[in-house]
Amino acid sequence: VCSTEIACFANAQEDFDARNVQVLGLSGNPVETQLAWHSDIERMFDVKVEFPVIEDLAGELATGFGMIHANEAEACPIRKSFIIDPALKVRMIFEFPIRVGRSSAETLRVIDALQIIDRHEVATPSDWMPGKKVILPYGMSDEAATATYGSDWQKLSDYLKFVRLAA
Repeated sequence: VCSTEIACFANAQEDFDARNVQVLGLSGNPVETQLAWHSDIERMFDVKVEFPVIEDLAGELATGFGMIHANEAEACPIRKSFIIDPALKVRMIFEFPIRVGRSSAETLRVIDALQIIDRHEVATPSDWMPGKKVILPYGMSDEAATATYGSDWQKLSDYLKFVRLAA
């Protein structure tokens, strides 16, 4: 599973770069083994692995990050991804069983949501995708919504108002 994840995230490197996001991996293997493995991944998946992967031979980081689950597999960490903002605040944690690969598309979707939330102080609804409507801040009055967005916003209730933001 790991090989497909490395390939998937490497394939999405331009998408991460466009969002000013640094991808960083963690592995229980020595760097030399990782470099050979990355060469295999590059050959098998026709992709260049450009992001760094940290060596965690003793599993200290995996343990510290809560990746060891006795009910899953004590010898193998679960798959865990963190989105950390420039202020080093953890914004999102994804956890996957060891046999379920991560999704670069979902990771990018969440990054897009976090970035639009930070820029516009809005919220994103379930299954939100870039270009779709966002939710206005809870408690924003109709007057404030009109002052901010003109007539382009939609009211479903006093507590649920939407607007489509320009790209």
